[in-house]
Amino acid sequence: MAYTIEIARAVTDHPEPLAALARHCYSDMAVSVEEAGSVWRVRMTPVAPIAVAYDRDLRAVLGELSVGLNGIMGWHRIDRAGRALWLESLASAWALVAWSRLLADGALEEGGTRPLIVQVGGRGSLKVPPLVCGANPRSFVGLMDDEPMDLGRPDTVATAVERGLLGGSSFMAPFLRACPTDVVHIADPGQEQPSRFTVSATPWSADPTVSCLALVPGGDGSCSYRPLPDASPLTSDHRPVLLHVDLSWFDRLAERQSGHAVPIRSVADLVEQVAPLAGMIACVTVSYAPGLCPSRRWRALAGELRDTLEPLL
Repeated sequence: MAYTIEIARAVTDHPEPLAALARHCYSDMAVSVEEAGSVWRVRMTPVAPIAVAYDRDLRAVLGELSVGLNGIMGWHRIDRAGRALWLESLASAWALVAWSRLLADGALEEGGTRPLIVQVGGRGSLKVPPLVCGANPRSFVGLMDDEPMDLGRPDTVATAVERGLLGGSSFMAPFLRACPTDVVHIADPGQEQPSRFTVSATPWSADPTVSCLALVPGGDGSCSYRPLPDASPLTSDHRPVLLHVDLSWFDRLAERQSGHAVPIRSVADLVEQVAPLAGMIACVTVSYAPGLCPSRRWRALAGELRDTLEPLL
C-alpha cells in the first residue's frame, strides 16, 4: 500500500530536504518526491521489489495469500489461541497493534504487573520511530504528517503500521513509552543494546519546542534489555508475557544464498525453551519476515509453531 503526503511548495523550494525527512520518518519505505502544482507530493511505497530480488518465490507465495507486492505492510490475521491473542503478519510492526489491543482491553493495566517481552530473532538494535509525544504516554503524532496514533485505539496504530511509520526495529518503542518493561531477546551473540534505558519524550533537535520519542541509555532505567542465546532456559516470574517470533530465526534466506552453514533451529526447541512461560503468555505475534525468511517456508513454520505452542496456552 502506497502512502502519499502533500506539502505546500511554500515550505521549501527544493525536494531534497523533504525526501531526506521522509526517509527518516519511513525507514522501511521507498520515497519519491514530485511537483504537483502548488504542492510537493511525497510518496512512500513498501520496498517489496527489494525483497523479491532476494526471494524468487515471494511473488507466488504472496499471491496465495491474495496479497500484492504493495500490500506487504498491510497483511495480517488475528484471532485467539487458547487464552492468548495470536497475530500473524508479514511486517513485524503489527505486533504493536496486538499489544495495543491488550492495553485497550485492560489486559495490561497501568500500574499493575510489568509485562515481559520475549523477542525471538529479528533486529537487535532497538530504534525509535519519528513520533511527537504529548503528556499522555500512550498518544503520539506523526512527525511529518500530523496523523495521531493512540495505543488505546488499535485502529490508529494499524493505520500507522500500514503507512510504514513503524519499522521492524522501531515498533516496540512506543509500547515501552506507554508501558515501561523488560525485554528478553533470544538472539545470536553480538546484539548491541543498552542493558538499562528509558523511552521518553525529548526536545527535537530541529525544534526544541517539539518533544519527540527518544531512547535514552541509562536514564531512569525503567526498561531493561537482556540478550539470551538459543536453548538457554527461561523461568516464569508470573507476569504477562508478550512473545514475538520472527520466522527468520528458523531459516535465513541470506545465509542460504551465501553458501554459509544455516543454523539448525527447530520450532520444537523454541517451544521447549519458552514452555515455562506458557501459562503467562498473553499474546503471540509472528512475523513472516519477507526477504529474510524464505517465503516458501512461512506456512509450514507458522503452522508448526501454532500447533506446538497452542496446547500450552
